[in-house]
This record gives sequence, structure tokens and C-alpha cells, in this order.
Amino acid sequence: MKKKIISSILMVFILLAVVMPKNVWATNFNNSFYSYYIPNRYEAGYENVTSDSSFKSYRAYEGDVFSSISFSAYKFNFLKQYTTTDLNERIQLIKDIYDGDDGYKLTNISGQMIELNGVKGYRVTYFVRYEGYKVQEYGYDVYELRSDNYDYTIDIDSSKSFINSTEEKKIVNSFKIKDTVLKSKNIPFVDVASKSWYFNAVEYAYDNKIISGYNDYTFAPDDKLTRGMIVTMLYKMEGSPNNDGKSKFTDVAPKEYYAKAIKWAVEKDIVHGYNNSDKFGPNDYVLRQDLAGILRNYASYKKKNVGVTTDLSKYSDYKKIDKYANQSMQWAVGKGVITGNANGTLAPKGNATRAEAAAMIQKYCQKVGR
Repeated sequence: MKKKIISSILMVFILLAVVMPKNVWATNFNNSFYSYYIPNRYEAGYENVTSDSSFKSYRAYEGDVFSSISFSAYKFNFLKQYTTTDLNERIQLIKDIYDGDDGYKLTNISGQMIELNGVKGYRVTYFVRYEGYKVQEYGYDVYELRSDNYDYTIDIDSSKSFINSTEEKKIVNSFKIKDTVLKSKNIPFVDVASKSWYFNAVEYAYDNKIISGYNDYTFAPDDKLTRGMIVTMLYKMEGSPNNDGKSKFTDVAPKEYYAKAIKWAVEKDIVHGYNNSDKFGPNDYVLRQDLAGILRNYASYKKKNVGVTTDLSKYSDYKKIDKYANQSMQWAVGKGVITGNANGTLAPKGNATRAEAAAMIQKYCQKVGR
């Protein structure tokens, strides 16, 4: 029965098909959903389901060759990421569909976990041979992806080789969901959950052009903060004053993203290289107590009040603060830039994360002032 339904769908696509030129172009679904490339010959029609769910399909038929491309995005609540278990279940389902003897035969199937532009999921590729009225072989390439409570599907089906490998590569690699994520939570990062403790901080830093992601969709909130990252954030807060990025540090190449920020920060006494060394350590991690010190130095450069002190003894681990960092930690806590952890600790020697940096910078801007 399932195979008859599939055959009927294929015949409907064939009857409705419109053959168009073979160039590839970009389009946006509903001007706000997700972007992708499609060969012009598939611009045959579309269907909007609801504002939260959408489906768009393209098909073409030429002689004995049939192809279709389908894109869908459906909104659900509490969608978990796909796992290898989901992949294996999908493969088994396909095998079960084509286990009969009514003319359809599964000739090959493979699957793998994938990631496209920050969206994780799986890909299943399989080939089906139909030995009915006319022998045909169909190839199916299905991408199932999940992110931010959306389930995305890219389905590319073709008999013989109507969709060539170059076209398919362009179609798949151009899949983008930035507009969808922006629509749902105002930031483009698929790895920053709306209910996370750091969401508002990342949103603030993004809106104020202080923090960028690793790419258009990935923020990596739990990654450790580096010295190059933090000076770049402050450099952006300052409006990115121009310089040539050349410095005395042998481990800072002028072409690196942090080069100009490091030169600026060193010139303004916000951060320095290592003592008696020509090294800056741009990829070295930043301790929480050192992050407090860098922000205090920045406040001093901005002529803010850095003489604030406070009693840190209410935090169970205050004695772990190094002597050189004590004044900075008092200032940061006193100004509300650091509020401590839920367990009543300051974790001064813990490695600061990108999420923590976003939170501290937001508090700095709101409580100390830019």
C-alpha cells in the first residue's frame, strides 16, 4: 500500500511538472524562513501550511527522468537533537517499506550523522529499483535536521541523474536557517537556548555588536574564553579603532582576527603580554579573576570609578583569590559585574566561558556604563 502511495505521488509530480532552464539561484521561503539554492526548472509551485510550518517542493520531468526537491520546516515544542538511534530507526523503516515483492527493490542504503550550517541531524541515501511496466531506478537523498524547536527536511529524489552532483552540492550547502532562528528568538545562534541563563546576555552582546559567533549560527557558549577573544570584545565596545595590528608579540600575526584588538588593548594599558617575554598568549584561557581584572582595567581607561571595595567573605571560596586579583574581584563584585555562582562561590580560578564573558560584559555596560 505504501509503495502505491509513493507511486501515485510520483505520478502527480510528473503530471504537474514544468521544465525550466538549468541554472541555480537563491531564494528565501516566505522571505523570512530559510534560504537555499534551487535549479530554476524546479520553480513549479509551492504550498504554505501555517505560519509556523511550511512546505515547498519542486519537480521536473524530462523523458524518462523524474526529479523533485522538497523543503519543509515544522515547529514543535521540546524537540531533542537527532541521535544515531533515530538514524538507525529511519534506515530500518525504509528497509521495511521496500521488503515486499510487488516490483520495488531496495538496492542500496547508507546513513550518517551530519551538520549543516550549525544544524545537526542525519542523512540517509538509498536507491530503489522498480521493475514494473518500465524498469526505473530512483535515488533518494534525505536530510533530517533539528534546531531551536524546528524540524527541517531536505528531500532530493531523482531517477537516473537528472540532478547532477554539482547541483545537489549547491542545494545542500546553501541551506540556511538564520532567518528562522532570528524570527523565533532574535539572535541567529542555534546553540543558545531561549531558556538558558545566559540567553539575555548573548542577545545583549549580539545586539550591541560586541560579540560574534564562530560562524553565522554557532556561538559556543560553553567554550573557554581566550585572551584574544576578550580583548576583541572590548575592542568592539570601543568602536574598533583602526590600526595596523602590528605588535611586538611574536605569537600575534597581523592577519589574525585579534591582532588589532591586542595592539589597541596593550596601548591603553587594558591588558599586557607576559612578563619579560615577547609572547601575548592570544589563545590562552582567561581565569574568572583575570577577567575581572581586565574589565577593571578597561573601566580605568574609560575613567570610571575603580576604587569600589566590598567584603568577599560571604563567598565560601574567597580565600582562593590570588593577592594580585583581590582588588579587581572586590571591584567586580561591588559593582555587580560578578554576582557569584548559585552555590555561593566565586570560582576565581575557574576558566571563564564565552557565556560568562557575555554576562559580565552585559552587567558591566548596565552597571558601570560604556
